[in-house]
Amino acid sequence: MNDRGALRRLLHEPHALIAGAVLTAIVIACLLAPVYAADVAHTGPDATHVTETIVVSGKKVEVVSPTGVPIGPTWTGRFLLGADENGRDVAVRLLYGGRNSLEIAAVATVLSIVLAVAVALIAGWLGGAVDSLLCRLMDLIWSYPVLLLGVALGVTLAVSGIDLGFTTLRGGSLMLPALIIGVVYVPYMARPLRARTIELRGREFVDAARQQGLSGTRIMLGEILPNLSSSILVFAPLLLANAILMEAGLSFLGAGVQPPAPSWGTMISEGTRLMPDAIHLVLAPGLMLLAAVVSANVLAEAARDVLDPRARLRAQPTAGGLDWVPTVPPAPPAPSDGEPA
Repeated sequence: MNDRGALRRLLHEPHALIAGAVLTAIVIACLLAPVYAADVAHTGPDATHVTETIVVSGKKVEVVSPTGVPIGPTWTGRFLLGADENGRDVAVRLLYGGRNSLEIAAVATVLSIVLAVAVALIAGWLGGAVDSLLCRLMDLIWSYPVLLLGVALGVTLAVSGIDLGFTTLRGGSLMLPALIIGVVYVPYMARPLRARTIELRGREFVDAARQQGLSGTRIMLGEILPNLSSSILVFAPLLLANAILMEAGLSFLGAGVQPPAPSWGTMISEGTRLMPDAIHLVLAPGLMLLAAVVSANVLAEAARDVLDPRARLRAQPTAGGLDWVPTVPPAPPAPSDGEPA
């Protein structure tokens, strides 16, 4: 199926259009966080208003009561979704937190794809000892629960940081959780792409390229990689969904985005301390997180149906979110008596 035909089919999938619209709306809203903060809410993500009062329905209301309970949603420009225990605008922090969460998830997704494709091509093409070494490394990463491995790396690197040679990531950097998430999800994409690379290595067009004298690098990049594009496109939204969920989990446990920087995970963590008096502190970021993850997963499923209609995959819960695993297609019915086999 060519790219235009696949795109045309994807645009005719109602659930894909809805999911794409929801995810796009979330991204645009988060990108416009500074505009909303300056022109609508008139406050910043870290500005506190503990001692202030606002007018709601003609009455003066304290932003944070003497008992420490913050105001709930006002459904107006200021404190649209209420305030937190420090008197900060929840709606503003929700959008700024979304910027951080989506930025981390996007960088982690790109990093996972680049590393997974590189590992798959090298292992699948070279085979032998190189393949065995890379497979054992992937097995080592895969042997640990994703969230547990992410927390261990996050806590360690949040204290010491990491020197990458060309740059140094210190504790509190948004790129630190992005690096952790990007690395731990590499095996989930590298293993199926490696299997596909091994399959393509024996095809006639690869043999023809060898006979033409093309180098292994040119064959990998010019012949095999384009044939992996459909699989990569299917994995991309799935990795994005898992990365968003993983970032929220790490931040919730204190191993991701560090306060006072907002993220959906840190907001949920902070909100649990005031449950049930201020349930809006958990509901707002929780619903945003749910909408982003579900829409990305629906896009992944739609892309899989369009790019490979013969595939049979099912969503399987994992420690880091959802993973697509193959299922055995149903066997054709046996012919009845008198019918040709």
